[in-house]
Amino acid sequence: MKTYRFIFLILLFEAVTYKSTTAQAHDPNGYQKAKWGMSMEKVKSLFDKEWEDPVEVNGEQTILFRDVFNGNPISVSFIFFNDKLYWVIFAIHPDDDSPDMIRTVFYQMGKILRAKYGKPHDSGVAYFPVETGQDTWQFKNTRIELGYMPTSSLGSGIQVRYYSKDLEKVRNRKQLQKEKDNF
Repeated sequence: MKTYRFIFLILLFEAVTYKSTTAQAHDPNGYQKAKWGMSMEKVKSLFDKEWEDPVEVNGEQTILFRDVFNGNPISVSFIFFNDKLYWVIFAIHPDDDSPDMIRTVFYQMGKILRAKYGKPHDSGVAYFPVETGQDTWQFKNTRIELGYMPTSSLGSGIQVRYYSKDLEKVRNRKQLQKEKDNF
């Protein structure tokens, strides 16, 4: 009987410890002060930045600002569908875009995101080279992905992509309907 109690206590301790080490932070419901569904004008009013001119592609409007994060140039893009924020891309463009530097930045961002959001639900870090590494955090309303960006106008880099799950579904349904209508 003592053996069963001991085993039960060990299992109970493991269950409590496992839950506490895998507990996730609260759903961010956006990026920093910008929340899903906000209008472009509202988002722009939240950040005291110099905004680049809006760009529209396939019915989506994008605004972005450039800044510096941990000594690296960044761009932060806010993407809207029907004037509702549904996607944010935080892109880091190291001056040195060698594989070693990209790997270092990837791990640094992974460490920052783990501290903020806990352990990712899916992790592709074991699949390096960097090109295939990706971590994903899943929340009720938000999906966050940390991944490699092989090329851009600024060179290679790392992206942290924040998605509104609900608004992305609406966007995908409307895009699919538009494609059907045009077919």
